[in-house]
Amino acid sequence: MPEIDPLASVGCSEVFFQLLLGRKTPKEISERLRTSPPTVVEHLRRLQGLGVVRLGRKEGKFQPYEVDWEGFAREVLRRAYTPGILERLNPGKAGRLREILEGVGREEAFLELLRSYFSGLAREMEEGRYPRRTVWGAIYSLEESLDEATRVRAGGRAGRLIRLLG
Repeated sequence: MPEIDPLASVGCSEVFFQLLLGRKTPKEISERLRTSPPTVVEHLRRLQGLGVVRLGRKEGKFQPYEVDWEGFAREVLRRAYTPGILERLNPGKAGRLREILEGVGREEAFLELLRSYFSGLAREMEEGRYPRRTVWGAIYSLEESLDEATRVRAGGRAGRLIRLLG
């Protein structure tokens, strides 16, 4: 049986969202999730292997973890379904789309959008105002929530990406 993608895994997703809420060590996360520290460490290692989490600066005897936002952006863009659809429907535009996506993934405005969206979502879920979901589910919700007004206002590489898709 194939291994579940870490961003589609409920356990890895819960750990990821705890990092966004400021819980940085396996002990802090395990206490909040009511699970064992070794289980949390295993999820952190899977996320680290994907490149979306990294070790932070050691604080005394504790080793904190943190989100690697550039790595996370790369994975978000890799999982976005629009490029996959375009690749199947219009292979001629697919290569150019991939180039644009690589540039978008490094732009500070895009990284800030991801930080804001996913941190806000983590708070909403923690406070019970939004149903719990996996990171993968949240990526698809983000992509679907980009309405026409956002597309029209987009500039720079993001605007070129949206015009290419249109």
